[in-house]
Amino acid sequence: MPVIENVDSEKTLLLAKKAMNTFILRIIHYVILIGTYVRQWLIHIPMLSFSKPDNLTLQADARQLKKLPLHLGMIILENDISYSDLANVILWSAAMGISFISIYDTNGIVKRNDVRLSEEIKKQKSFNSDTDYSKSDIQLHSNLEKNTNKSTSQVDVYLLCLKDGRQSIVNMTKYICSHVKQKQIKSMDISPQSVDCLFQEETGYPDPDMVLKFGQVDSLLGFMPWHVRLTEILSLPTHIGVDYKTFRSVMISFGDTEQRFGK
Repeated sequence: MPVIENVDSEKTLLLAKKAMNTFILRIIHYVILIGTYVRQWLIHIPMLSFSKPDNLTLQADARQLKKLPLHLGMIILENDISYSDLANVILWSAAMGISFISIYDTNGIVKRNDVRLSEEIKKQKSFNSDTDYSKSDIQLHSNLEKNTNKSTSQVDVYLLCLKDGRQSIVNMTKYICSHVKQKQIKSMDISPQSVDCLFQEETGYPDPDMVLKFGQVDSLLGFMPWHVRLTEILSLPTHIGVDYKTFRSVMISFGDTEQRFGK
């Protein structure tokens, strides 16, 4: 009898442990589920207007930087995309004097939703209608074609995907081979510097000076492979909810970085 009682007590104990583990797993599941819903809800709430920097603050901070990127690249390595936060970063960059911005995700989600991003930019401008940077002339481009009608105050935002990075190199290779065959370019004149010039003539914008990588993946995942050889790459865990203080800190980090250009 004592043996049977011990067996029954062990079974009861195992069942109790199993029930407790199931209960704990369900609690964890519900917590993660609630957290996901809250996160999705917060994504669609624009940053409160009183927490946003005004134009004078942005310009003053820009003047204090040791250097400012002419071309800022952003790589989104996250599944969720917050168009309101991307709009904020674009407007802050424009106000500081950055003329070229590129936004990259491998699957081209942002590119396919260019209308939504444009609407978010307009919405953020309306929230800050009393500031000068709300009047920034921001143009979105879904391809790498050269913009021949660029004004001095225009900020060009290029929406890129994996195809743009690889395809641009393929197109340039075909262009060079064709011109060498036609004896318009000498093979001995082909160098990294000459290819740089050809790329910039084709697109009309300089290589990115600085790239902000958003996400936990330690890879550029095909972002403009030729153009980032000398680019300063800084990482942030996420673009969702990114505030101006964080944006300013990475700009300061870029300004304090000494670029040796391979020397």
